[in-house]
Amino acid sequence: MTNPLDQISFQLGQLDAGVSVLRARAEKHDQHMEEVSQALNKLTSLIEPIVADHDFMKPQVRHYAGLRKNAVWVGTTIVTFGGFVGGMIGNWLLRKYW
Repeated sequence: MTNPLDQISFQLGQLDAGVSVLRARAEKHDQHMEEVSQALNKLTSLIEPIVADHDFMKPQVRHYAGLRKNAVWVGTTIVTFGGFVGGMIGNWLLRKYW
């Protein structure tokens, strides 16, 4: 039969070892979180100029999109009108010389 003090001492040793493992894991986790925090700060500093450029360019891009849409309508109208006039001229030439 083992001595109760030996059992208590053994269990306290196990608890101490468990606490040491938990502390090591906590330190490793804290170090990892510090690295993640530094990486996020670096990304934030890299993204800030991009966000500023995006905010600066957004109205210009909207304006360009509006101009492009209008240019499509104008181009479509010119092609349609040109086709109509070309058809009329072709029809007139066919009647005159055929």
